[in-house]
Amino acid sequence: MNKFDDLLAFFRKEGLLHAENQERIIPRLKKLCEDVILNRNNDNNEATESLIAFAETVKAKGKENIKDESWRETSVEERLKHSLVNGITDYIDADTEEARNKYPKPLDVIEGPLMDGMNVVGDLFGAGKMFLPQVVKTWREKSAKDISLYMFLIAFINEIMWLVYGFMIDNMVVILTNAVMLVMSGIMIGLKLKYNHK
Repeated sequence: MNKFDDLLAFFRKEGLLHAENQERIIPRLKKLCEDVILNRNNDNNEATESLIAFAETVKAKGKENIKDESWRETSVEERLKHSLVNGITDYIDADTEEARNKYPKPLDVIEGPLMDGMNVVGDLFGAGKMFLPQVVKTWREKSAKDISLYMFLIAFINEIMWLVYGFMIDNMVVILTNAVMLVMSGIMIGLKLKYNHK
């Protein structure tokens, strides 16, 4: 049994991969993942683009996309935080204006609710929960102007140290988590160097 089969077994166990989808998805997904990981058929990023396109076709099949607007009923501070964390820009002008009218100085809005939202984003990013979206966004937009090379170099070194620690304590969770994060940090460094001029 290889690592891909182990990953599929984990997805099945956690209920993330349903039986009716397995026959349709697994063979194609396995080939696409292998092409990206082994850098096959990837002269002009075809393998990566194919994997992203495939993900788009299977991500919400059969599910009705219901927009939950209940967060709009919370305080302006919570709405701004929710918008920052989830990348929602639909209401940003109205919410920012409401916050500006609520606080005595515009700087208070920046130092208050906007900074609170950015702290949550930072915590999620540090936990690795916002890493993949950043990689995909940078890849698609072919622009790395909003990325700090130094931050990703530090993250890369950090992941190497955690990976070494994982091997020292022989902990597969630490090893796999940090191996994935190391790869993503490396990709972000490469994208920053490639698209830095844009």
